[in-house]
Amino acid sequence: MPRYTNQLHAFCDGIIKNDGRDVVETIAPPPRGDAAQRFRIYTEGYRIRLQKAVEADYPCLKHYLGERALHVLIADYVEQTLSQHFNLDRYPFAFGEFVGKNSADPIAKEIALLESAISSVFMTEESDPLEPGDLSNLDPEQFGRMMLRPRQASLLLSFTYPVNTYLTAFRADQAPQEPAPAAHYLHVYRHQNHIVRHELLQPAFVLLQHLFCGQTVEEALENTLSQEAKATEFIIANLQSWFQEWTAAGFFATSL
Repeated sequence: MPRYTNQLHAFCDGIIKNDGRDVVETIAPPPRGDAAQRFRIYTEGYRIRLQKAVEADYPCLKHYLGERALHVLIADYVEQTLSQHFNLDRYPFAFGEFVGKNSADPIAKEIALLESAISSVFMTEESDPLEPGDLSNLDPEQFGRMMLRPRQASLLLSFTYPVNTYLTAFRADQAPQEPAPAAHYLHVYRHQNHIVRHELLQPAFVLLQHLFCGQTVEEALENTLSQEAKATEFIIANLQSWFQEWTAAGFFATSL
């Protein structure tokens, strides 16, 4: 049994490393071809499976880069990134970060980051939302002392290109044009088993950042007003409607 176990480990290592020199001799000769060819069936099948899993999660990036360029990046990712979870759906999550480190195209980096966020949020367990009625009986002081936690399946993202607009056009088969630089802020979260991509203005994004770091409403507002001093009047004028909109949309996790 130990010998068989060692052979299995060696076979697995050979597939991952794409190097069958230590295991080919243990493979029974096939009727046609040779043992090395038989081993290549496993090494190539392993890589094809991983490559297809990644490609399936990044259709917009494929549209932007083109199939050939994307396949080069995916092949490099597969060679450098071990699969470490039994669920193959989780393997593509780190590809967005990989593109960020290995692509010179800033738009490709941000499209990859967005599609990676969508995939990872979809696979994260959804937590219960705070309901608008949960805040209805609070006076201003009580509300100011509250800490509004983000949903478990959620991410705040900032971009230097409007890649969410590009993704929306792509999904609508509208042949999106390459976007021009423009600050872009997004809250990606899972709500009622759907992925929501909610675009934000910069002051609203900053406020949510502070809230989601564990600050009270009062602390988050003070820090936002300090950070976004030029937008003070705009923030004050829109504050109530923002919280109403965010609560109705399911931004926050229930604290009850």
